[in-house]
Amino acid sequence: MEGATVELYVPPAEQRALWRVAMLVARAAPLEQVLAAACEEAAALLGAAASAYRFDSDDEPVTVAGCGAGGTPRVEELDDDVSRVLALVRRRQAVVEPAAGPGERTLAGAPIFADDRVWGALVAWGEPARPLAQHAKRGLTELAELASQSLANERSERLLREERDFADAVVDLSPTLICVFDREGRIVRFNRACEEATGWRADEVVGRDARGLIIQHEEVELFDRILDEAFTARQPHPVRGPWLTRDGGRLTIDFTNRALEDADGAVRYFVSAGLDVTERERATAEIVRLASEQAALRRVATLVARSAEPELVFEAVAEEAGKLLGAESAGTIRFDDGMATTVGRWSAGEVRAFPTGAAVPLSDSDGLTAVVARTGKPARIDDYSGVRGEAATVMREAGYRSGVGAPIVVGGRPWGMVLVASTRAEPLGADAERRLGDFAELVALALEGAQARTDLLDSRARIVSAGDAERRRLERNLHDGAQQRLVSLSLQLRLAQARLRSDPEAAELLAGAADELHLALEELRELARGLHPAVLTDRGLLPALEALASRAPFPVAIAGVPDERLPDSVEAAVYYVVSEALTNAAKHASASRATVSLDSTDGAVAVEIADDGVGGATLGGGSGLRGLADRIEALGGRLTLTSPPGGGTRVRAELPLRPGAR
Repeated sequence: MEGATVELYVPPAEQRALWRVAMLVARAAPLEQVLAAACEEAAALLGAAASAYRFDSDDEPVTVAGCGAGGTPRVEELDDDVSRVLALVRRRQAVVEPAAGPGERTLAGAPIFADDRVWGALVAWGEPARPLAQHAKRGLTELAELASQSLANERSERLLREERDFADAVVDLSPTLICVFDREGRIVRFNRACEEATGWRADEVVGRDARGLIIQHEEVELFDRILDEAFTARQPHPVRGPWLTRDGGRLTIDFTNRALEDADGAVRYFVSAGLDVTERERATAEIVRLASEQAALRRVATLVARSAEPELVFEAVAEEAGKLLGAESAGTIRFDDGMATTVGRWSAGEVRAFPTGAAVPLSDSDGLTAVVARTGKPARIDDYSGVRGEAATVMREAGYRSGVGAPIVVGGRPWGMVLVASTRAEPLGADAERRLGDFAELVALALEGAQARTDLLDSRARIVSAGDAERRRLERNLHDGAQQRLVSLSLQLRLAQARLRSDPEAAELLAGAADELHLALEELRELARGLHPAVLTDRGLLPALEALASRAPFPVAIAGVPDERLPDSVEAAVYYVVSEALTNAAKHASASRATVSLDSTDGAVAVEIADDGVGGATLGGGSGLRGLADRIEALGGRLTLTSPPGGGTRVRAELPLRPGAR
């Protein structure tokens, strides 16, 4: 091409240098040896020193090989000239840096690549008296390319070795039986699972014909057909077949056979991967059954442990029991006043009979509900034909042919039952009663837990109500008794003081006594307010809260107080929460203002007190809020505290209007 110069001639010395390094690469010599050889050949070819560098994880160059101009090993220090060349090489191209002036060196460099990134560089430099030859750039580039190829080969070999090691580990550690055969049916690979299943060691069978060894004689024809199909169809081929064990036993194996092709696409082997299903099928089925049963019970038990509402447990038990036992229908039933009422229902399709809430009499019946209610024991009906009773009639008309029931026993008496029913001709499993009994026990546990929680809440609510009533009685007694007497005595002292003005000394004594009496009266009134605020009983919640706000050392805004009266225990709880929160805001929070807001619905009331103080309050320790939280919880409510440091404090109490309700 006119105007262009193409270098076609490569000097013999350069060819020999490249050939020697290429032979090392072809023989898969270690990278270090290839780099050392590249440096040596570059030094000899160019008559200059040469070094190989790699860039570490921080992109800093690290010397990995070097050779002096005379062929002796040499490691060149990284000076400014070398660093400049390496920086240029990082741009993915070979460079030649001419001498900057008299007495300076000539440098050349070429990049070494790995996975399309610059892994390192091959650098040569000529002394001032002997600059680099014109072909230095080309020679270094070709040697660097050979080093790059060595890197690629090394990586490919490593990946291949890792894949081979991984495949060997998978084959040997796999619980699957893996056996490789050649075209003649000889065993090529026999993994550990095959050894354990058959009793043969791999070194005893590899290289031997499988026929008569692990393939019994009457199955040879089947084996040959499988062999032919594997080598011709080249598609996965599932088959179930027998294998022989070393002691003459017989295994049934589920196999998938597949051809293995070489690099030219020719089939050299086929691999059989299989599972011994002789006993495993039965064991697996049993394990699956038990696991499913435990999982179903665990799901119901989790609901019970979380104190879920009984209605949720009833529904969950019906669904889990029905699915587990393979029934089309299931229900949780309660016995009450001679009736059996469905309280939980599940069906695989449309509910054919007894939806939730349906009730049938227990009298004049031989159906499952009646039998379980009378005996308190599990029962079954394998055929509803001719069974007496309303419930049995409904079951027949709905197409159910069999059923099993287990009692739910609470407090030593049948509370109800769990029932499953099937439309199939074959009856439910022989162990259905036992398995159903486990679900019935969980229902009983849920009922007992719910009753215990109800009793506890009722008891706590009664304690709170009794405490509030006693506070009101004490406040009334103090107000109507001792307080009135002290007021009367105070008036009498003031009257006596007026009459004795002519006797200053006596008048002074009476004045002192009157002051002391006034202080005692104020303390008594304060004590009475602490026991129970009379204004709350006499005038209601809003005046009581306004009285609290008037005593606070900062402005308090009140909003949302309902016009109608709330239950006494609820009003008292709201009052004490507001009182304690405002007291804490004044004493500990350095607040400058506060708000009290109420929000009431048909079934609950919430009160929230917020201040702009320093925050950092907690419910722990001896805090008065801890006692109030107990009071709120005793009434079926809850108290929460939000008080980030520097962000003020927010106290919120939520209470059901029916104390003890949840």
